[in-house]
Amino acid sequence: MSERWYRGFDMPDIDMLKEGQMSGALSGRLAQLFSMANEEEHMARAPISIDPGDMSFLGSDDSPGLALSLPIAYDVWYLWHTVNIIPDDHDKRDEFMEIVLQPLFKGRGEAKPLRTINKEAAGQGITPDLSFFQAKGIPYIKEMRFETFLHDRAPLYDSPGPNWINDPGLDHEGSGPGDIYAGYLAFPVGPLGVMRVVSLISESILAQGGESQDDSERPKPGGELLSPMEHQDNACMGLHLVEDTYLIHNPDTEYPAKEMVGTEEILPHHWLRYWLKKSDKFPVPGEFMVLLAKAQGVPPHCWWYQETNPISYSGNFFETEYYTSGIVLAVIEEVDRDKEAGTATYEVTEVSTEHEQKHGHGEYHLQKGMQFTWEEVGAVYKIRVKDQDLYLKSSDFLLYKIDGRVAVRKVPGIQSKNFTWEQLEPGRGTPGSTVEGMNDFDISLNGKPFEINRKWVIVPITFYEE
Repeated sequence: MSERWYRGFDMPDIDMLKEGQMSGALSGRLAQLFSMANEEEHMARAPISIDPGDMSFLGSDDSPGLALSLPIAYDVWYLWHTVNIIPDDHDKRDEFMEIVLQPLFKGRGEAKPLRTINKEAAGQGITPDLSFFQAKGIPYIKEMRFETFLHDRAPLYDSPGPNWINDPGLDHEGSGPGDIYAGYLAFPVGPLGVMRVVSLISESILAQGGESQDDSERPKPGGELLSPMEHQDNACMGLHLVEDTYLIHNPDTEYPAKEMVGTEEILPHHWLRYWLKKSDKFPVPGEFMVLLAKAQGVPPHCWWYQETNPISYSGNFFETEYYTSGIVLAVIEEVDRDKEAGTATYEVTEVSTEHEQKHGHGEYHLQKGMQFTWEEVGAVYKIRVKDQDLYLKSSDFLLYKIDGRVAVRKVPGIQSKNFTWEQLEPGRGTPGSTVEGMNDFDISLNGKPFEINRKWVIVPITFYEE
């Protein structure tokens, strides 16, 4: 990432001016790790290296000392860029984290997104600017891919599946993953050996575990160069896929899975797949899935000033060919009708105080008591579907309450192939980034404050009923 540099100094009299530099932080951690093995002697003029694979030596002038090499695996886990689900635009980035991630972690301690860096921007000088790592790391959630299968159909992006399918003596000989599973979630990850726990969370997964979580499972503050040494156990919220750094904990997990031929490569990452059982009560179409990565602190892997442990490492929205879902943000009901004019007066009767409405060009902020005159029939709902605020009608005359998740049926059609992440679609158009694009968007509304999506509709369906 930068040119190698070495620094010799005496311990424990560390020059405090160097404490903000990589070598000082690394030396302090190594001194802790080897204090029992080096009780009689201080570190003396120890050459310290911070690049992946370099050796760090501890000992006195009169002894050979001890050596430790920083593993190189973190470079694949953290710094290698793939598709980022979080928008590049600063305002949209903040809004995404506010409306998508924060509600997911509400009451459970927020696992902050990965903070990654551009190697080229780190500088080529002998001493890099560490403020870049600490303050300017880019929030990153690497793209999760998924696929749901038509009945007993093979995956479009095939892979052998979890090891247990191919174990001799089982009654699955001749069967493939498409015969046993309903789909899969795929995450780009680095080699095992860096993360103590890899865990899958979503709104539906956390709900199955109950609202209260053990404090030991909550994310802990980070902010250091090296990964935290504390909490070196498997305590972590969510569905554990990997534990104890190297052990595949969940039998429906495949690592490494086969590359997805014909799609954008994620090398040097590998794919980790969680195969969805036909009996699983998750994911709920429309929710955001997140892979948590909890660091292994010994040996001291570089943590690059990640804000929490674990971090939200990879994720994406999930839905199916026919269904998605959303959170009710506001209810707009008919309160009066002019039969002669053929119009009705509508009023905003409920507005969520738990979920913020989106702001920006093309976003209409509803307030309780607002009234509209429309040629409409039936209530209209403002719904947070994925990362958009949509206006939808219901297929029935039930009244849906704010803050509840409701099922949404998309355009019905004949399903001819498996549904994948590549077919995720927005529920409405958005303004362009230019003045001309914004004007075109405004004209498309025909003077209305917002547009109702007439292709998607709220339906009285509860996913995964008992």
